This record gives sequence, C-alpha cells and structure tokens, in this order.
Amino acid sequence: AGALAHVRPGLGQALLGLGRRDEARALFASELSRTVSDDLTVDSALKPHLGVLLSGVALASRPEIYPQAARLRGAVVKLCDEGEFLHHEPFWNTLDQVLIDVLGQETWQEEQAAGAAMTLDETVALARSLAAA
Repeated sequence: AGALAHVRPGLGQALLGLGRRDEARALFASELSRTVSDDLTVDSALKPHLGVLLSGVALASRPEIYPQAARLRGAVVKLCDEGEFLHHEPFWNTLDQVLIDVLGQETWQEEQAAGAAMTLDETVALARSLAAA
C-alpha cells in the first residue's frame, strides 16, 4: 500500500494542474474514503500521505465552497507544520492562488486562521463534507 499511496493522489495533482477539477475532486474523494473510515479512523500506513488528499479535496472544490476550502488548506498547513503528515507545500501554495484571487486576501487569511485552529478530526470531517459537495 505504501508504494502505491502516491500514484492516485499524484494523478489527482496532475488533473488539478491541468484544470480538470471535477475529475480531480472525484479521485481525491475516492482516495479519502479509502484512507479514512466512517468513524474518522485514519489508515496508519496512509496517514503520512493524508495531507495530499486533504489539500487535493480543498483545491478541487467548487467555487461556491472556496471559503471552506481555504479553511481546510489552513488546517493542512498547520498539521504539516506539526509533523502530522508529509506534504510538499510549495506545490499547493501555487494552486492556492486561485482561492486567494476569488476570495480576496482578507477572507483568505481569516479562513486560514480558522483552519489553523482545527484538530485533525475536524479537518478530516471538513474534507469529507467538501468531497461530498
């Protein structure tokens, strides 16, 4: 499972980079449901890669839920800083610009701050709700 943990999320990242958000959203949602059980238990072998899935869900979101997506990204950044999972943040920072442009800097920063206050369980629950939206 460990070696394959990068393949589908990597495809999701490529789809995001190509602007194919609907396909990326479906892929990240599927991977999130495989990684996190209904009771929010995270598969320990896949936990290091959870940040990629959470960021993917956020950045593949539809524009009407960009505020929640920005909050999710804030939570991921904080959790990465705390060592919860591996994450290549510069890649995602580039994609964040779409959210910043739509939301404006002030709203982006407010949502980032709200996300930084979230626990891992709250972050996963938010991601699951965005993935289903």
